[in-house]
Amino acid sequence: MPKKFDEILAGVKSSSKGKTNPRTKKSFTESELYAIAQAQYQEWKKGQKSFIVRAPITKYWEEEVMINKGLNKTEKSKQRFIEVTVSGLKEDRDGEKMSQEGIDDMITQFKSGTIPFFPDHGRDEKTGAPNVYSWKQMMGVWVDARQEDDRMPATVRLNKSHPDADLFWNFVQEGMPIGFSIGGKPVDPPTIEENIKPEVKKDGEKKED
Repeated sequence: MPKKFDEILAGVKSSSKGKTNPRTKKSFTESELYAIAQAQYQEWKKGQKSFIVRAPITKYWEEEVMINKGLNKTEKSKQRFIEVTVSGLKEDRDGEKMSQEGIDDMITQFKSGTIPFFPDHGRDEKTGAPNVYSWKQMMGVWVDARQEDDRMPATVRLNKSHPDADLFWNFVQEGMPIGFSIGGKPVDPPTIEENIKPEVKKDGEKKED
């Protein structure tokens, strides 16, 4: 179980000692305590709206490749690529980590060539408004990724048409401390269920908690 859930469950059990369930007028059962802890854990997860994974640059290069120009037209040209290493595949401070299914899906999305790369988290340069993500801001596109143990190297191809692409490339070549961040939103975790055996009354009727 995630460490955070264990912490919440311990707190629920501690606060429920000596108390009765107002619905049943009896002491809380293990299944009821689990249900309370599960509800509190879900509420806590809702507050974790997004995550940001820091991704340092590991290498960069220029290469002649075939580029899809749209309308079934391809063209060979020299392009600039930057590889960054996405960390965070290990357990985080809450004892949680990405599932293998999530990692595989993330790699598939990178390889699809449909995820754009934006500078400064899509912030509007003129107004300062955050999360604008205008098409005019697209400085590149993610084109590849792979898994290496707990690391995920991902590659972005720079957009040569972006007015700051050359400046950005020069900064990378000069060894400036430029970092990338990969963001996303976690999905709700599966419901945690506990195997509780039904109680059996003396008359033989089963009673479910």
